[in-house]
Amino acid sequence: MKPRLYLETTIPSYLVARRIGSARISADQQTTQHWWDLRRLEFDVFISELVLDESASGDPFMAAARLEKLVSLPQLAQTHAVDLLAQRIIEGGSKAALSRSLLRRMPPISRSPQFTP
Repeated sequence: MKPRLYLETTIPSYLVARRIGSARISADQQTTQHWWDLRRLEFDVFISELVLDESASGDPFMAAARLEKLVSLPQLAQTHAVDLLAQRIIEGGSKAALSRSLLRRMPPISRSPQFTP
């Protein structure tokens, strides 16, 4: 069984963002693209409604590009455990520490996306 990975909004944002002059951001974008192309399939990747909502906001062209990257990923059902996961990620940035009890309470992942861009 592959490790499960919750994909937050930074990843699709970096995948489709216009390249800018900052060396740090450019390196992050390249690293993200490398992971997406070569490592993503090593994980069972899933998203939540929060990721879809954030990805759909902003410039309509960029939002459509972000949603296109997410269309094939399974979406967690909206439950209290998922809300807790989202809250911990918001509070702790992308380095949220998740307790084992929270992970055990997470619902099964839907294998068919629950949205269409």
